[in-house]
Amino acid sequence: MTLIANTLNFAYPILVGDILMSSSHEKNNVHLPTFLKGVDDLLPSEQKLFPFSLRQKIYIISDNLVVGLTGIEYQLKAFIEDIRLYFRVKESTAENIKQFFEEYDFSEFDKSSCIAIFSENTENGIIIDQRIIGSWTESKSATYEYVIAGGSGSQYFIQHAKKEYYVGGYGDKSNLHKAISLNYINLCNLLGIERLSLDTLREYWGAGFEMIFFNGERFIKMDDMTYVIWKGYIDLKSEEYSAAPFLVMNYNYYDDILLITASDGSLIERYLVPPIDKKKEDIDLELFPKKPTIDCTRICCSYVLEFSNGKINTPSFFAESKEKPGIISIDFDNDGRLQIMVQQNVERFLIQNIKQLIK
Repeated sequence: MTLIANTLNFAYPILVGDILMSSSHEKNNVHLPTFLKGVDDLLPSEQKLFPFSLRQKIYIISDNLVVGLTGIEYQLKAFIEDIRLYFRVKESTAENIKQFFEEYDFSEFDKSSCIAIFSENTENGIIIDQRIIGSWTESKSATYEYVIAGGSGSQYFIQHAKKEYYVGGYGDKSNLHKAISLNYINLCNLLGIERLSLDTLREYWGAGFEMIFFNGERFIKMDDMTYVIWKGYIDLKSEEYSAAPFLVMNYNYYDDILLITASDGSLIERYLVPPIDKKKEDIDLELFPKKPTIDCTRICCSYVLEFSNGKINTPSFFAESKEKPGIISIDFDNDGRLQIMVQQNVERFLIQNIKQLIK
């Protein structure tokens, strides 16, 4: 199954999609980036669907049109091939987009859902519109001005999105950057929850996320991104603090293939996530770097902090810097060991603010 969501903050739409494909017919204990191994033996015995493969589910059709898909793999594959072919011939104007959805035969799409988000240039400026097919849930939250979600993870995502996040700090303070930050922090927390509880996998979604945003001119799929999930402990009396990363995942696209490099500090694994309509034998392995790399310009950190009074909190931050090392630096040394450095003032700021919330 799936999680597809469209969130809106500061008038910027952001489309999110998970990468997990599940099956009730076959177990292959597929390795997942959040665990660096298969998890079939960790899931409950009554589990109906099991992780089967990793595939992309959100797509940029043109500069002003994106789609997200949830449902049965062969139906999604046929749809993405059809819509790509249609707009290879026709311009993706608002009129042609509406015509495609009105004329398309959705009788062969009966167990799936689709959301299309598109922009239109008008005399009054850019208008963002959407079309939905199938079952979707709409909501508002403290985090998002608007959210619509589909798939088996829709209710979980919407409930999780109702958490309120503070966005501030260094660097770019534009509304677009704030919207991107909110989504990355939300996704990073979900990845941490998956690793610690398997909640998402029990409902047949997760394993990783893609994200597409509208920059005011066109849609862009987020690239060059690293998630870092930490475990830590704070003694409220002595104020002693300790934390260590237990999961790092780097996202980079090579042509239309997403490459995820994951590490838990001892193991390093790489995962290819192709579009749903691309065969494995058609992937050119020469596209990818020979050695694992995790260097990036965008980093999102989530801390699972346990306090001496028994409470747990998950402060997070998103940082983007074209200058290295920036406020956080991540890389492998010559021996393949993971090296992570965070500026002390950043961690000090996080700890002091969280302690104020706990007291």
